[in-house]
Parts: sequence; C-alpha cells; structure tokens
Amino acid sequence: MATYEITNGIPSSIQTGDILTCEYSGASKQLTLPKGIYIFECYGAQGGAGYSGGTGGLGGYSKGTIEITEETIFHLFVGGQGSKGSQTEKGAGAGGFNGGGSCVSYLGGGGGGATDIR
Repeated sequence: MATYEITNGIPSSIQTGDILTCEYSGASKQLTLPKGIYIFECYGAQGGAGYSGGTGGLGGYSKGTIEITEETIFHLFVGGQGSKGSQTEKGAGAGGFNGGGSCVSYLGGGGGGATDIR
C-alpha cells in the first residue's frame, strides 16, 4: 500500500489499497482506475472571511464506497476557498473554484467551492 499526492501528476500504476490525495489546483484532474472497490472522501472548500473579521465556514464532507466493474475514467474537482470581503470593493467576496457563491455586498466573504468526483 502506497500514498500518492496526485495534484501534479497521476502515478502510472495504482494498486488495491493505495491512497490518493489531491490538493486544490484550480483545475480538474482526470484519473483512470482499474476495476475494484474504492472509498472516496471529499472535503469542500472553506468560505472566505468577512471584511470585518471572522473566518468563513468550513466546507462539507462526504464519503462513499463504490465498486467499479471495468476500467473507468473519473474527473476530480477540488473546490477553492472563497475570497475575503472588502470594505470598498463591491464583489470582492468572490466564490471559490467549482461553484462557490459570490457575496453581493461589500463586506461578506465568498462561498467555498465544491469538491466532487464525476
């Protein structure tokens, strides 16, 4: 059993029991997995801080097991953190990569993006 961080590249040989992690990069990753049983865990990105302080809320978490019966291509999307709000710049609280909601006021932070496997 080995652990691979795949943000910057996919290993050529993945075996049963290996652990693959993927940090935020702002782009999706394609991963081909051989048939087998897999456990997927996804952590959503944190929201952006408000202008006047505080921290954005933490992202969601999900975990599931899937059995694939043939080699399958998956697309991994790791959500990005929302931007911090601004006192003077409307729309500064932009949402994070992969669907984070933007704040329409000056002060609020943007929502964190989703992390999902398709």
